Amino acid sequence: MFPTTVRTRWCALGAAALCAVSLNCFVVKVHATDPVSLRAALETVEASDLRGHVEVLADDSLQGRDSGSPGGHAASKYLALLFEKHGLEPAGERGTFLQVFGDDFRNIIGIWPGSDPELADELIIIGAHYDHVGLGNPNNSYGPYGVVHNGADDNASGTSTVLELVEALCSNQLPLRRPVMFCLWDAEEDGLLGSKYWLENPTVPLEQVCFSINLDMVGRLWSDVGLTLYGERTAAGLRELVCDLNEERLPFDFDWDLLDDSDHHPFIERRIPTLMFHTGLHDQYHRPSDDVETLNFEGMQSVARLVGRVLFEVSELDQRLEFRDAAWQENEEYRTAFEMPAPSSPSRLGIALQDSSDSSDIGEPGADSSAVGLVIEVVEPGSPAETAGLVAGSRILAINGQGADADSFWDHIYEASELVVLLVESPSGDISKPTVTLAGSPARVGMSWRLDEGDESIAVVTRVAPMSRADRTGLQVGDRIYRVNDELVTSNEALREQLLAAHGELPLRVERAGVLRRCTLRYHDRRSLP
Repeated sequence: MFPTTVRTRWCALGAAALCAVSLNCFVVKVHATDPVSLRAALETVEASDLRGHVEVLADDSLQGRDSGSPGGHAASKYLALLFEKHGLEPAGERGTFLQVFGDDFRNIIGIWPGSDPELADELIIIGAHYDHVGLGNPNNSYGPYGVVHNGADDNASGTSTVLELVEALCSNQLPLRRPVMFCLWDAEEDGLLGSKYWLENPTVPLEQVCFSINLDMVGRLWSDVGLTLYGERTAAGLRELVCDLNEERLPFDFDWDLLDDSDHHPFIERRIPTLMFHTGLHDQYHRPSDDVETLNFEGMQSVARLVGRVLFEVSELDQRLEFRDAAWQENEEYRTAFEMPAPSSPSRLGIALQDSSDSSDIGEPGADSSAVGLVIEVVEPGSPAETAGLVAGSRILAINGQGADADSFWDHIYEASELVVLLVESPSGDISKPTVTLAGSPARVGMSWRLDEGDESIAVVTRVAPMSRADRTGLQVGDRIYRVNDELVTSNEALREQLLAAHGELPLRVERAGVLRRCTLRYHDRRSLP
């Protein structure tokens, strides 16, 4: 990896409710178009094979794979031989896999033909740079200098992942609708020279390239380090597409910056929709300590299989992805502003109820706390509850003349227009009927959102009211809603109407950090206390 030095709209959901709702959220495995043949092919991508390639490329004998060096040339021969072995068609110069440029630098390029004649002129590129910084110097290393920098993560990891995908695709004769060109770039560490040179001297017509994938440093996927994706803003629908294929439920970090620090950037400059996969910088970056034993090959296996599914899915699309010029303005600063939470609403009531699972002081162990009322655990100072005289330790026996379990009680609170009448038993046993003037406005689900101007079928949650239905189901600020009742979100008004007018069950498709969940709103009658 080459080292280099909102507008928003939001909508609140609020309306008096006609019936109660409970949301229950659970994780589902989403299946995209993923035939048995693809799954079988990707299962041949194994951690042991990835390790084998990295051990070759990061061996001391290659002297750090510096561009144009004997070690770099040895690496290029190894890569070209594997392209030939697995049956790729040469796509370099003069019928070879090589594109030679600069000071005897060498890109390695091969094509897997597409199966759909109508899409033969729509090419997908998947690439990684295979060079590193040799023995290191003050311009490209954090030291010590004059020692072999093996570059196991940077970028033997990305190169090995490409090799395994080549083998999975070719050995299994997996048909893809669009042709795929596999590119292993040289001289990335010298300023992205290999990818830039190819774009200036393409070996296929440049207008045919409809999508590109770049893999740079994908060897450090750990439990506390997720997968960073760059470029998801370069085409509408890319984020959901890659999340839809995240069968391993890898944690994603979508970074909106488009910096010239790897080979994805020159393609984006040419208005080609692009994704880059990356597992982050670390203390061994551009140091001699970036060695094989520091990598997580099981994590690389997960990344490779995910990338294989993305490659297949993009190849199967009926229409090519369209580049979004607005992606250039949507950097991390823009993302921070866009995802900023909406201002908090005042607490409608201002109490916390005792956890219903703790019944030690309200009856027999395991007894239903609703049988003896809802115990107030905390009263917020200055809240409507304190103003109405409620105190901790009291039991709420009814609301507006009806008994209620905790969910139904909070439904009442959030749906009421302004006033509610409670039946309360004080800690001393006295019974009273305080009238509470609630704060704020009614809110049926209790959340606000903004539509993503980059893809207006995505609603980003910007506020969740405490103990509202949205809160009780586990929705959080920053969650993205992709589908409501399996339909795309089309507008603020349509989403509001769907949430307010539904009956029975209303499924939501929600994404958080790359993991899709299915949340279901269930409309039911309130349950009275015995």
